[in-house]
Amino acid sequence: MNIRPTLAVKLLLPILAAAALTPALQAQGQLEEIPIGYLLSRKAGFNTADRAGASMGVSEVNRQAKILGKRFALLFAEGGHSTEVVARAVDLMERRGVRVLMGSVSGAATVALARLAQERGVIFFNVGSEADSLRGSKCDRNTFHVGPSLTMRVRALGQWAVHGNEWKRWAIVEEGVFRGYSTNREVAGEIGETRSRGSCRADSWRSVPIVRIANIGLEPGDDTLESLFAGIQNGIYIEGRGSFSIDQKRYNFQFGGDAFWEIKKGKRGAMLKNVIYNGITPEFWNSCDGVADRNHWRQYGFITCG
Repeated sequence: MNIRPTLAVKLLLPILAAAALTPALQAQGQLEEIPIGYLLSRKAGFNTADRAGASMGVSEVNRQAKILGKRFALLFAEGGHSTEVVARAVDLMERRGVRVLMGSVSGAATVALARLAQERGVIFFNVGSEADSLRGSKCDRNTFHVGPSLTMRVRALGQWAVHGNEWKRWAIVEEGVFRGYSTNREVAGEIGETRSRGSCRADSWRSVPIVRIANIGLEPGDDTLESLFAGIQNGIYIEGRGSFSIDQKRYNFQFGGDAFWEIKKGKRGAMLKNVIYNGITPEFWNSCDGVADRNHWRQYGFITCG
């Protein structure tokens, strides 16, 4: 279940209810219903948690309906691109009288909803987008952000890394010998180590953090690109990452690239296309006999499995 919609509803809707309280209705014991329009991305697999979280929040808030003098009704609508999302929002406002919008949609759709809220004078809660631009020049008085931006998360992680965990470098494999694990605090304790190596990651705020390989890299070697080519009689040079996949045991894998060249007698030759490399993890690393120097070293990473 997505906790952000739950928190958004539980923390923000009672404030709206108090601000919009109608004394006459409260005195008569009547409950006014406030419709909340929740815009969702149509992307497969991402709506169930959002719906469950928001529904739980509304359910809990509505338990206090008699005290607040109001109850809330969630009206869900899905859209693909930003134009469609805005059309769904306009429909909710015009047909159902919605004056409060919530959105768990893409960055572009979030910008469009924020602009719509400003034009129509309604309130918009951004639940899903972490784009920095929404907190800067594109932010306005009608838009409220439930979660932090990407920059806020990076700065927080950086502060923790520098001052909290005091990250250090360590070897996983060195000279062909296994040296140490990636760990979090729990794993470190289980294997008898006194400190975590800060390897616990999650690919999203909706996922449980686990020990991942996000902070592992291959150390640069001593070769230039030309000297690597010089040792190859017949091979392929792959540049970029392209598509990639690996099985659950991290054993069989394959990857593509952005551009490909043949290597003939130590020289780069003609360009190729549609190259896919298949391999087995231990065989791949046992066959590695050269690594480019630091001039060719770049730090890349993937927040998803694979």
